[in-house]
Amino acid sequence: RKTLAITQFQLAFIAKTSILQSNDFRSESITEEELMRLANNVVHIEDNITNQLLESRDGLNRILIRYSGEQFPLLEPVHYLLPRTLYLYGEANDLAKVRGVPFDSAKEFEKLVGMDITRFIQVGLSIFSLAISRPTIRIGDLTGTRVETMKPILTEDTVNKALNILSADYKGFRTEAGLHRSTEPGIERYEFNPLWDYPIIRMADKSFCVPVPKMLLHRITRGIDFFLRKSFRAEGSTNPFATTFGILFEEYVGLQLKKLFGENAVYSEPRYGREEKRGADWVCILGKDALVVECRSGLVRHET
Repeated sequence: RKTLAITQFQLAFIAKTSILQSNDFRSESITEEELMRLANNVVHIEDNITNQLLESRDGLNRILIRYSGEQFPLLEPVHYLLPRTLYLYGEANDLAKVRGVPFDSAKEFEKLVGMDITRFIQVGLSIFSLAISRPTIRIGDLTGTRVETMKPILTEDTVNKALNILSADYKGFRTEAGLHRSTEPGIERYEFNPLWDYPIIRMADKSFCVPVPKMLLHRITRGIDFFLRKSFRAEGSTNPFATTFGILFEEYVGLQLKKLFGENAVYSEPRYGREEKRGADWVCILGKDALVVECRSGLVRHET
C-alpha cells in the first residue's frame, strides 16, 4: 500500500481548488486515490518561472516571495501563537494605553465580534479539537459539550458569533477567491487562499468543515491582526489599527526581553540630543555588553 504524504500548503491549495471547482452537493467523501491524484496535479502545475527570472536579482526576489508566501506560514510551529496573541492584546495592549495610545485594539475587536479575544480563541480551539478527528461538525457538537467548564463558553450565541467571521459558504468563498485572482498565468499556486480568512466552510445541510485545521489556528491568533487591519482600512485615511499595532508589538517584545534579562537591564527607546532624537526600541545592558533591538514589520504588501 502506498503511503500518502501531502504537505500542509499542498493540502490548502487542494482544498481551495476543490471548493472552487467541485459539486456543492457531493455526498461521498473523497477517497485516498482521488486525494493522491489531486496532490500529484498540484506538484505538476506549470509554473511561469523562466531562465530570465532566475538570472536577475529582482526575479529571484519574486520567486522567493512566492515560495515563502505559499509555504512558510504553514511550516512554522504554531504553539507560540496562542501566548503571543494573549500577550499582544492583553498586557501589551494595556501598556500601550498607558503610553497614551487612543485606539484600544482589544476593545475594538470585542465591539466588532461580540465577544472578547480570549473567548473567541476558546471557541476557535474547541472547533479545532473536533476538526482534527471529524470530517464535518454541527453547532450541537459544540453546544452539547459534556465539559462543565466549557458549557458557559460554548453557547449557541458565542459559537454563531465566532462562525460569523471564521466561516463562509461555497458562494462566499468563491466570491472572495475571485477578488484575488491573478491575470498572470502560471502563478495559480501563489494566489491568496481565502481559507486564511475563512478556514471554516459552511455547507447546505447546516454542518461545517475545516479543510486545513492548522489554518484555523492561524486565523484565531495571528489572523486577528489582519482582521483588525482590514476592518479599519479606509481609502485615503490612516488606519488606526496599523498605527497602533507597531506600538503593541514593541511592548510585546519589551515584555519578553524583561522576562529574559530582568526589568532593570532593559531600557525603552532612549532619547538624546538637543532635538530629542530617539534610539532603538529597546536596549538591554548585559554587563559590559549591550543588546540593541529594533522592531520591524515583516508584512509583505499587496503591491509586492
